[in-house]
Amino acid sequence: MLACGGHEDEGVVMRVRMWGLVVAGAITLAGCTAGSGGPVSFGWFAAGSAACAAPSIWLESTEAAPGDTVEVLVSGAIADCSDQGEGLSPALDSVTLLLSVGEQKFELGTFDVADDGFARIAVVVPDAAPRGEATVTSPDLPSADSAPFTITD
Repeated sequence: MLACGGHEDEGVVMRVRMWGLVVAGAITLAGCTAGSGGPVSFGWFAAGSAACAAPSIWLESTEAAPGDTVEVLVSGAIADCSDQGEGLSPALDSVTLLLSVGEQKFELGTFDVADDGFARIAVVVPDAAPRGEATVTSPDLPSADSAPFTITD
């Protein structure tokens, strides 16, 4: 049986005290780091502001023939990542879109971006683009995934 001051519960008391110190240290660390404006991360747990959303490029159609018009949607076209409470980041003024087919690249144009970092863009598939698998990318959004596209006959 456990008795106050007995030998059997000394290990339990020591473990409870140890975990209490670990939790108190983590809370202190979180308070100091969060107060300095930086995020706090304990692997599975993160405190602080939300991370910036990665920019994206979507195509309303995934295939078209040369001369056809395709709608491109761009989101997250912002100048900086402000996820530490600095306020909203300004949107880029414009984005350039490229169509890549194998080693060939075709500039589809440079297009205005709205103040919220979104753009809805109508592009024309170049007549000189060869048939086959292609991607649409933007050098202004290097972290955006490329949008797959097929150029048909």
